[in-house]
Amino acid sequence: MPLAEDPFIKLWMNNFSDDHYALEISRAEQWLNWRPEHSLTETLPKMVRALRRDPVAWYREHDLSLPADLETHV
Repeated sequence: MPLAEDPFIKLWMNNFSDDHYALEISRAEQWLNWRPEHSLTETLPKMVRALRRDPVAWYREHDLSLPADLETHV
């Protein structure tokens, strides 16, 4: 489709979608004196609740393009 937005997710990414990436941040803590401020296990459920509560507002708040199925709700 001409002038359509290029999707972020590419077909080649599917090959890696079920890989497990264990993150080990001790070097960042040691070298940069940095620790993450948020935990994914704590933050993700809050994000999902907010998205489900009002999907259109969530996409706008995060400056993201609305998926085609949500554009009919605007």
